[in-house]
Amino acid sequence: LNCSAALDAYAQELQSIRLSATKAGFANSIKLLDALLAPDQQLSADDTSRLKLQRAAFDEAIALATGEITQISESKYFGGETVKTVDRRSYIFGLLVGLVFGLLILIQLVVTNSKIRSPKALIEAVGYENYLGEASSNDESNSLQLLAAALRGASTSAISSIKVDTRLATSLAQTLGCEVSITKPLDQLSADDLAPSNNGVFLIAVIKDSADLRVVKQTWSVVEKSGNRILGSALITR
Repeated sequence: LNCSAALDAYAQELQSIRLSATKAGFANSIKLLDALLAPDQQLSADDTSRLKLQRAAFDEAIALATGEITQISESKYFGGETVKTVDRRSYIFGLLVGLVFGLLILIQLVVTNSKIRSPKALIEAVGYENYLGEASSNDESNSLQLLAAALRGASTSAISSIKVDTRLATSLAQTLGCEVSITKPLDQLSADDLAPSNNGVFLIAVIKDSADLRVVKQTWSVVEKSGNRILGSALITR
């Protein structure tokens, strides 16, 4: 006598669980999007606009979600209704949808990310003839010696001073036997900082996994157009 009522209660509970799972999956995707839209993430205007549109879509999806289920079949037994088969995937449908969307967004961001993570990326930015090599700023390996040799080879005259925007200044000064000074970040440089000097050259040092491709190109352009001589660019591993 209570079978029909029990089935209705079971169906309502199942629908409630599925609705909660669906909304939870969408909410996880929104958290991922919010993390990608954080102020410390350097995204292009197109990427930011696309991610905001996707976030708005998830907000709307949460508002429209119902968790509705479909009865597959039923059979009669002593006059009572019973659900014969229920698809277990209904329980995790929402979470899987959220996970798939989140992975797609993450893959899209990685593909379009403009961080320089390899020598190949730096070579594409500055050209092979301007690439001086890769050096470590932490260990005592031979990489700094090789960079110093590349600097000497790239210069057609004696070097009296080098300007570089990394912590390699002291080590390079000792190796090359010349004055090495640290410059400010691009957004803090003044006209005086960019004033050309006799026998003075610039080294564009690019921090691996941190420097942005657009910033490297902009820095190169600003330094070069200010009348300074750039020996080349090196990839620095911290």
